[in-house]
Amino acid sequence: SWAKMAVPLGIHRLKNYKIRGIDVERVRTKKEEEGIQLRKERRENQLSKRRNLDIVKKEDGVQVKDIPVKDGSDESVNDNQKSHDDKSCDKKDLELNDDTPLDIVANIVIEGIGEKRLDAVKHVRRVLSQGNPPIDDVISTGVVPYLVECVNPEEPEALQMEAAWALTNIASGTSEQTKSVVEGGGVPRFVQLLEAPNSDVREQVLWALGNITGDCPEYRDLIIDFGIIIPLSQMLGNDAETLKVRKQAAWLLSNLCRHKHSPLNSSTIDELLPVYFRAYETEDDDTILKDLSWGVSYLTEDGNVDQVQKVLDFGFLEPIIKLLIHQNREVVQSAVRFVGNITTGLDSQTQLIVDLGGLPKLKSLLSHEHLSIQRESCWAISNITAGTIEQKQAVINCDIVPDLMDILASDAPFRLKKEAVWAVSNITENATFEQISYLVGMGTLQSLCDALTVLDNEIVRVSLDGILGILEAGSKQDGHNPFARMINESDNLLSQIELLQQHENQDIYQKSMLILDRFSVEEDDDDKEEVEPENDSNNEQRN
Repeated sequence: SWAKMAVPLGIHRLKNYKIRGIDVERVRTKKEEEGIQLRKERRENQLSKRRNLDIVKKEDGVQVKDIPVKDGSDESVNDNQKSHDDKSCDKKDLELNDDTPLDIVANIVIEGIGEKRLDAVKHVRRVLSQGNPPIDDVISTGVVPYLVECVNPEEPEALQMEAAWALTNIASGTSEQTKSVVEGGGVPRFVQLLEAPNSDVREQVLWALGNITGDCPEYRDLIIDFGIIIPLSQMLGNDAETLKVRKQAAWLLSNLCRHKHSPLNSSTIDELLPVYFRAYETEDDDTILKDLSWGVSYLTEDGNVDQVQKVLDFGFLEPIIKLLIHQNREVVQSAVRFVGNITTGLDSQTQLIVDLGGLPKLKSLLSHEHLSIQRESCWAISNITAGTIEQKQAVINCDIVPDLMDILASDAPFRLKKEAVWAVSNITENATFEQISYLVGMGTLQSLCDALTVLDNEIVRVSLDGILGILEAGSKQDGHNPFARMINESDNLLSQIELLQQHENQDIYQKSMLILDRFSVEEDDDDKEEVEPENDSNNEQRN
């Protein structure tokens, strides 16, 4: 029950609701705070950086990953590699093993010592593929620019692969560590190798570019300037390309759309949208669909309704709504986030979700086995209930209110019940008497009053707003206010509101007093003149 439920610290709204009269700047600040929480909650599902480990799974255990190469790819060396001093000759004869000092291994890479160079690069890669890699130690040897030199179409494929792998793992680290790869000239070399004949090399450089892109918007823009969009468009949706390459391309594409505090310019978005749409039409792999959906969700999360409309005009909504009932949880998670972002826009944009059959699918997700999906579907529904009278009625017609009431009456986690309170309360705003009567008949008045006992000021305020909405609808009827009488005739409902007269929060205190003063039992007397409500600006805002 609400009364027994501890309120978790740091709980914020997933997104800001479409509340009329709310302060725009406060909304923007709050959305930024909530975005941080969401990124933390999703970090295991959708990472901006990933490290390539030194193992691959097999049925009978684990083994070091083998690198497919062409015959003779590690045999040839150039004249500079053959020219070295006596000290280098000693290194040439050195057998590398786990005990070989890192600086000696790095010097072999730096000096380009014969066939030992590939062994040395491979050694560095293995060091960087450990559970807690010494990235700073590797960088301090000065080897990074020389690893970049190995990422060259003229070098053997095995050397390209090992060097790209090592650089990928360096770029998976902190911003300062990623910076060493960028300043070492890694970006143009990686982009150049996107045309490599070996698919493993293409996959690896896409991985490296994805890590760099995920680090900061400046690196994202740098990669775009080097012409990354065209190669991605040629890879995604191309049956001739390997699946593993297309997966990395989709992940890189999604990373290009990150960094909402420094969004992409309009012309770049215009280039990206056709790539996304073509991929949606042709790809059916779960991982690719997940990353594609995350990418377009990033494009719609900053509240720019014009940008949202551009995405909608391209036709993304219909295929993504279909993904709401996909069998893969991660695909559903990304799809419901995109749909939820659309519901924070204009009423006309929200209406497209209703028209395309989104409500029945969102309803089904309220009972999904994963809490995060339940919560975000409930969040999306609450945005729809904050829309037009017709959209409120569509939610009612879809029989979603009983599901919301079941959530509020259950022992569901607090964060889910919080979204359900918002969904119910939003229906009451400017609703018709018939809609309010339906809600009250479903027990919403009792549920909103029960929520007044929660130790969360936001939920108490939202619940009071819902109760006010119900009472105001009743006051517009001739004669008695049936909903005010229900409260006044119930000691339980009335006492829960009266207790708030002692609340330390001024907004909550004023709302409770407004209810008690305006909708007291005396109002039902025929000879009692109706008391006008106070003009309280706080009543126009919902947090």
